[in-house]
Amino acid sequence: MNKENLLKAFDQAIIDLEAAGDIVVTTTVSSKISTYLYSVVRDALCDEHKQQSAALQLPELRIESTLAHCITKLETIFNLTADDADQLAYQFYALCHERHSELEIADYFSHEGPFEIALTAYYCCHLGKNRFGNSDYLDWRKPFYAEFDRYDR
Repeated sequence: MNKENLLKAFDQAIIDLEAAGDIVVTTTVSSKISTYLYSVVRDALCDEHKQQSAALQLPELRIESTLAHCITKLETIFNLTADDADQLAYQFYALCHERHSELEIADYFSHEGPFEIALTAYYCCHLGKNRFGNSDYLDWRKPFYAEFDRYDR
């Protein structure tokens, strides 16, 4: 089941639970609840699969989880809106997908983590630098790593 179908199912479940009187929803944006529930389920599945060998882990869950955390880092580090951070993260994912398989991307994202993926996405897609990992990129990211504890929460 894809993300959009799950979000729709969560939206409908929230409506059904509220109509039955089982919950009271006080937000006017129920999609925030659905998105949160989706992230909880996704992260729980990722944690469960981390216990398996790397070959058995679901690449799409690892990618989705890293991108979700990357989006939060982009918002925090670069003061981007949620929409801009989301667009930037998925633009970088698309760039990676042009050159690598899902499994390779999942391994790369898992190895680097959301903080590094956020920096790389910003450098490549927002600043328009096509290459990363070179000395220019390493010099550019130094100030962010100097304040790593501030950002990596």
